[in-house]
Amino acid sequence: MKLQQAVEAYLSHKRSLGMQCKTIARHLRAFCKGIGDVGANEVRDDAVRAYIYGSGPVTTNLHVKFGVLRGFYRYLLTRGYVASSPLPTHVPRKPEQLIPHIFTREEIRQLLRAAQERQWHARKLSHPLRHIQYNRTANLRAIATLAMRRSRRTARCRNRRRQSGS
Repeated sequence: MKLQQAVEAYLSHKRSLGMQCKTIARHLRAFCKGIGDVGANEVRDDAVRAYIYGSGPVTTNLHVKFGVLRGFYRYLLTRGYVASSPLPTHVPRKPEQLIPHIFTREEIRQLLRAAQERQWHARKLSHPLRHIQYNRTANLRAIATLAMRRSRRTARCRNRRRQSGS
């Protein structure tokens, strides 16, 4: 069985189970395009490794590709289309997720206080570049507002996760 036929059989199987599998289909078609027109049992380990790892740094996309191919080859193995899986046995860990800094209410107050002081000094000194300082104040206020919204949103998400037991 050709690799492309195996992919189509796998996708139709997934769809028959009620999955939409758009991402799976996109990854498997890219895999077929990268590997070429070969039989499902003729896929080389180094070609699979080259597809999964790509040329850049380790990203979460590497783990998505690996997961898609693991499900695909599990399907092929159980149906006897391939004798063994060409997937690598070792996959690097996922990169750590970036945790954004969320301003505390006190930090936001300090930012706003500093912006108001600058504005007051600009008025008092009648500085020729006063309009630039007003723009900075407006920008600081906008940043503070966005930071407050983000912190509220993050707190709500954390509460939902705690309630759901994750």
